[in-house]
Amino acid sequence: MGQLGVRRVVRLVEASEAGDWDAFWDVALEAHAAGSGWHGSVWGEVLDTAQRMPQEVREGAALASPARYRQLQNDSGARRALLILLAVISPGLPNAPLVPERQAILATAGHRFEADLDDAILAEAELAAGRSLTAPVIAAIRRSSVTPYTPGNIVTLGQGLREPILNVGEPWAEQVLADLTELGEGWTRLLQHARASTSADTPPARWEKTGKALIETLSPQAGTTDGNRRAEVGERIISWLTLVGRPRTIPLEPGSDGEQFNGTVDPYNAPAIRGLVWLLTYLPPHPQAAACLGSVTEACLRTAKGMGPGSPGTAQACIRVLSSMDDEAASAELAQLAASVTHRGTRTLLQRVVTSTLTAQRPSAREVLLKDLPLTDDTTLIRTDFSDNAAWQALHTAIVTPNEDGFLANVHIVDDPAYRDVTTEQLVSLAPAGADLMIVADRTALTSPEMPLLAVLRNEADSDDQAEQDHEELRVVAKELWSIENNISIGNMDWEEFVDASDGDGVFRGF
Repeated sequence: MGQLGVRRVVRLVEASEAGDWDAFWDVALEAHAAGSGWHGSVWGEVLDTAQRMPQEVREGAALASPARYRQLQNDSGARRALLILLAVISPGLPNAPLVPERQAILATAGHRFEADLDDAILAEAELAAGRSLTAPVIAAIRRSSVTPYTPGNIVTLGQGLREPILNVGEPWAEQVLADLTELGEGWTRLLQHARASTSADTPPARWEKTGKALIETLSPQAGTTDGNRRAEVGERIISWLTLVGRPRTIPLEPGSDGEQFNGTVDPYNAPAIRGLVWLLTYLPPHPQAAACLGSVTEACLRTAKGMGPGSPGTAQACIRVLSSMDDEAASAELAQLAASVTHRGTRTLLQRVVTSTLTAQRPSAREVLLKDLPLTDDTTLIRTDFSDNAAWQALHTAIVTPNEDGFLANVHIVDDPAYRDVTTEQLVSLAPAGADLMIVADRTALTSPEMPLLAVLRNEADSDDQAEQDHEELRVVAKELWSIENNISIGNMDWEEFVDASDGDGVFRGF
């Protein structure tokens, strides 16, 4: 603070000691304008100085504030400054004036992603006077309290606001709050425990033990037996989680730099989502669990303009729970996420999880995952390697681009992570009757310069020779795929003609 700022603070003190309230407010509003309302300027010094003044001095300034407020009817910035300073000097004063006006200013915080220092001052004055804050304002303060680089007083204020248990504004959270009014104290304790989840990895043993114990204390709903209690808990949690990601019920204004906050998960509520996801692992399997967790993953990774993903940690918790579920739906959900997720850390986790999950599966379980290949008029081309999307795009372009003479392979492309790393034998078994020729885009095709695709011809079963191989294989470079596909599919040439024309490495490069 410069010399001019020091003189303003001295003048403020002198005016207060003399009881010259017009001068007091003159100096205060000058300081606000000089510092552009920044708390790190002389304006902050004025607020601190006024807050430390004796009660009788603060009361005199407060009583004079309504008259000055009316004089400032054409200056909204000065009016706001007056209300902020009035909130600073109000604690402990009986019947402090301009309460509705201060509450109106504070209410605007409920439509912003974060509360600022002015909001904190107004909120603290309300609480000191024994008045409660609105739920949207509480939500803004608590969002700020869990955001990095937030001033300490806002963090402390947010940590002291314990009710409601979740921030309003998100449909899933509001449904929880509505349900808790009828579900009882046991459910409230379970939600509090869910909010205490801090790990995107496996939750600590103590947290797990407490969570299981809380589930067991919940009473079954009317008309059901105690044995159905845990299933009911899972049903309730799924009903909440399916609402995650729905449009906000209280829209938030854009940030000062154009940030769009409505598409992201409330950071204060995110730990509760994560905790509920972990609690599902202690409950009976639910038919909608996999789809629900996939949806929550996508919602938590949603990136709004000017914002990073809402809650990658929660998304990764969903992925870990999906990987622990031994069913077809969970594996399919993981495969779908692996094909669509772009967030680097989460994508790495997905690739590791999908690989380990498929590797660990028994052959019979893997067969359940794979659906039959489609029957089409064209030759089916199946992608089985998903390690390099750029390489796949290059191969895809080569496949669908006619050569210089206009010839093109007529293929139906199956680009589905569910077929990752499947064997040729599996593909043959999954091909529909009548689909004798298929093309496979495997790792060799995607990693070799000539893009040698694997052509597979299924043999007709011969009851007199059960030992006959059920299929034959031949590699063909991408630019010559049309030749095999066009001629074999219409019976214009025999398979052996292409085998005989292949090079010593077993690759057909043309006649």
